[in-house]
Amino acid sequence: MSPTVFVHVGCRKTGTSFLQKAVYESAAALEAQGIALPLPGRGPHYQVVAALRDVVDGQPVPPESRRVLDQLTARVGALTTDRAVLTHEALAPSTPAQVRALMAALDGCEVHVVITARDLARQVPSEWQQTVKDRSVLPYAVFCREVVEGGSHAATEFWARQDVADIARRWSTDLPPDRVHVVAVPPAGSPPERLLGMFTGLIGCDPASLATPGGYNPSLGAEQAELLRRVNLALGDRLTDLRVKGGYRDVVRGTLAKGVLSHQQGASLLLPAELAGWCREQSLARVAELEARGYDVVGRLEDLVPADPDAGAEGGAPEITDAQVVEAAAQALASLADHQHRELERQKQERKRVRNAATAAAVPTPRPLLTRVRSRAGRLARRARNR
Repeated sequence: MSPTVFVHVGCRKTGTSFLQKAVYESAAALEAQGIALPLPGRGPHYQVVAALRDVVDGQPVPPESRRVLDQLTARVGALTTDRAVLTHEALAPSTPAQVRALMAALDGCEVHVVITARDLARQVPSEWQQTVKDRSVLPYAVFCREVVEGGSHAATEFWARQDVADIARRWSTDLPPDRVHVVAVPPAGSPPERLLGMFTGLIGCDPASLATPGGYNPSLGAEQAELLRRVNLALGDRLTDLRVKGGYRDVVRGTLAKGVLSHQQGASLLLPAELAGWCREQSLARVAELEARGYDVVGRLEDLVPADPDAGAEGGAPEITDAQVVEAAAQALASLADHQHRELERQKQERKRVRNAATAAAVPTPRPLLTRVRSRAGRLARRARNR
C-alpha cells in the first residue's frame, strides 16, 4: 500500500527550522511510529527544491539535484511505513508547474500539504531580515514600501513565500481541501513545544519522542540586521555565489550573522506603525479566503491576524542610528578577533600534535636494559664458539 505523504512547504520564518531539526534528527523515533523520511536531512530536500526549478540562482540545475528528484519516487515506493514526511520551506513559492512535477514524483501516494503560517505583522520584518541573510542590500523602509506597493522583485518574492492563501491555492490544484492543512503558528511568546504538538498531531506521532535541540536560524536585532545589510553593500561583487562552500553562506551568514551578530542584544525589528492597518486588512482578506475554501485548519485562524491598531496596540519599527550600527560593528569585530585568535591557537596546537606524532614515529623505541645486556652476551658467546 502506498504511504500517505505529508509535504510541509513552509512558509519561511514560521518555526520551520525548529520543526525540521526535530524531524531530521528523530528518524528512528519516527520510523518506530510508522513515519519515514524518504529524504534524510535538509540537503537532499533542497536538492529536490532545486530540481523543481528550471534554474538555481541563474545557473543550470546541478545533476545531483535531478538525480534526487528522479530517485524520490523509488524511495517512496520502497517504504515499509504507512506515512512519510517531506519538509522544506523553499517549496512554498513553487509554481503550479513545479507543484505538478512533485506530485508526479509522488504519484500513487495520498499527498497532504502542510502550510505553517504567521501573521503578516511578524512576517514582513522577518522576511526582510532573511533576505539580508541572503545578501540583499535593500533598506528595510524600502523593502516595506515595495511589499505594500507590489510589482517589484522584492514584493513578488515576499508574496510568493508569505501569501498563505495563494500558497494553498497553488498547492491544492489536484487535492481536496481537507488534504491541505494550514497550521496557524501560535502568538509570539508561546512555547515552541506548542507548535511542535500541532505539527506532530497532524502527522500522527508523539511529540515527546522527538529530539528538540532548537532551531538553527536565529533572528537578529534591528541594528545587527542593518549592519549585515551594510556589509553586503560593502562586499560589492565579492562572495556573490551563495552556493560556494566556504563562501558567503559559511563566512558571512554562518560566522558573522549566526555566530556573532545573533548573540548580540539588539532592538526587536518590528513592522512600521503606519503599516499596521494595511497589514491587518491584508491578513483578514487571506483568512477569509482560507475559510471560504474549506482547508483544514490546525490552531486558530485569528492568530494569523495582527492586533487592531485602533485598539491601542503598541508597535512600530525602532529608529536605528548610525551610532548603534557602529557599536554593533565594534562588538562584532572584537568577537571575530577573539574567534580568530582561538582558531589560530587551535591550529598551532594541532600542528604541534602532528609534529610530536611524526617525531615519535621516526625515533626507534629504546630497548630495555636487560634486553640489551642479554643481546650483547649472546653476541660474545657466538664469537667465542667461532674461534
